[in-house]
Amino acid sequence: MPDVPRKRPARLLVWETVSAGYRSVFGDLGAFITRAWLWWVIFVLAIYGLDLGRGMPSFGLNKTFCSIVITLVWVIGSTIFLVSWNRRVLLGEPATSLASLRVGPREERYLGIGILFILVIYASVFAAEEALFWLYGPQFGPEFLWLLDRLAIPVILLAILALGARFSLAFPIVALDGPRHPLVAAWRLSRGQTLRLMGGFLLTIIPLLVMTRVVRFIEYMIDPTMLVPTPEMIVPFMGLTFARIVIYFVQMAVIVSFTCQAYARLTGHSVSQQSVGS
Repeated sequence: MPDVPRKRPARLLVWETVSAGYRSVFGDLGAFITRAWLWWVIFVLAIYGLDLGRGMPSFGLNKTFCSIVITLVWVIGSTIFLVSWNRRVLLGEPATSLASLRVGPREERYLGIGILFILVIYASVFAAEEALFWLYGPQFGPEFLWLLDRLAIPVILLAILALGARFSLAFPIVALDGPRHPLVAAWRLSRGQTLRLMGGFLLTIIPLLVMTRVVRFIEYMIDPTMLVPTPEMIVPFMGLTFARIVIYFVQMAVIVSFTCQAYARLTGHSVSQQSVGS
């Protein structure tokens, strides 16, 4: 892969990059499904299998154990898929369904960067909020704390989006076995592109979030209590859960494709023609 350029990159074209990201997924649906379908099945079985095990005396699984197992499966599966999809978009790398279950040093590094990425973002935002609290809270009393609480959420979300945009290019760098310090390289590469990357992420996230809410609304209409479904409702709820998982994977793939397209445009890396629906 080419080294991250040190000079200030050209302006990123948001609409062009976002549309290329969507084409990378919907123009290459066969490759997307090949990489993802096994994880869809695994996730559904993990969610409903562990929930069924909690209700059976012979298993006696507790809620905490089930939550930990489901979270681990979710994180590992998402990481493997994301690495595979990065390499599909940027390299056109083929993969079978079974190959999509592989875990190696590249996936471990990708997951490590993801964890560090989250820690850096949340630590920065938390430190800023705590600093405001300790500097001004004692002076202004409860009214200031109420105002800070109301203002903190949108500010935190914007800060997370901005920092996430700056560091997001670390992921294609890691997937391509790039420089030793991908977060530093990503920060340098995204210099001057923060607002454009933020806008691109919003355009890739919001449509699929709306779809997720629609599925949630259907679940609510079926069972307003949103409790564990009765035996006769297991199949409909499994279907809706499967739909939410598919939407989640589509959303991840679109976001990754946008990030890869942005990376390619800012570095001059050629994007695989197999992944742009051409």
